[in-house]
Amino acid sequence: MLEKINDKVVLVTGAGSGFGKAIVEKCLDEGVTVLAACHHQQSLEELNKEFKNKRGQLKAFTMDITSAESIQAGLALVEKTLKETGKDLHALINNAGIRGKLFVDAFMTIDDYKDAIDVNTYGPIRVTHAFQQLIKKSKTRLIYCVSGSTMFQAPSIAPYTVSKSALDAYASCIRHEMLPFGVKVITVQPGVFRTNLNAVTKVLKETEEVWMIPPESKRKRVYVDVVEMSPTDITPVVDAYFQALFAKYPRLNYIVGKDAKLIFLPYSYLPTQIQVWIMSQFQKFFNTPIPAITDTD
Repeated sequence: MLEKINDKVVLVTGAGSGFGKAIVEKCLDEGVTVLAACHHQQSLEELNKEFKNKRGQLKAFTMDITSAESIQAGLALVEKTLKETGKDLHALINNAGIRGKLFVDAFMTIDDYKDAIDVNTYGPIRVTHAFQQLIKKSKTRLIYCVSGSTMFQAPSIAPYTVSKSALDAYASCIRHEMLPFGVKVITVQPGVFRTNLNAVTKVLKETEEVWMIPPESKRKRVYVDVVEMSPTDITPVVDAYFQALFAKYPRLNYIVGKDAKLIFLPYSYLPTQIQVWIMSQFQKFFNTPIPAITDTD
């Protein structure tokens, strides 16, 4: 690990919940100064209240990664804070993201894809562009939360998978472009973990809106059961973030979770024909429902 990590300053987007909030807490426990960008004012207030007695210094602020104006305001605040502390920005974790809607493509609209891409792909790109000069000057570590879904393209999560796959490709491209500036570009690929992103009640509500509506028991089998089987302990993801932040020689990609390592990664190496067969068995196992408009049983 790097020495004197308590002298470091890191910026985390999507810091109000899930992986983002957890890595903020871990960094503060280690004495790191954390600039925590939250989408909602309420999240900012909760962070300040919950983490006020931590070792590290917390500077929480609101920043909407879909708004160039909001990002510029965030940049100004970060630059001001760095000037006041006399420190450089050690790392930026592009953690903010949304799951988007969970349905077959035939029931999606272009707006469903736009919504996911605007946050999951364009959002981190906007932040990277806005902070680019600061990143190069400070030789900042750029960390992107992509997804295990980029290795395991399951049905009914196309908007999310498309948006995260694009982000993964973007990170791979700029990894080469940033190298001459001493900037390390690192990706973290978590499998399925149960966070606010996958809240069970939210999943059921959204499936009602589009599936028109097959019995809840059917929808629960394919969507909620998958979520409920996923681990609630997000420590492995937080540890991967922490390694990416402070390891002396960090990996360029961290694959996190048993499903990502034992299923998604091996699956990604298989011929397409075999992938199709495996996915068909996966759908049979979960007895995937078809929309009520064509449901005949």
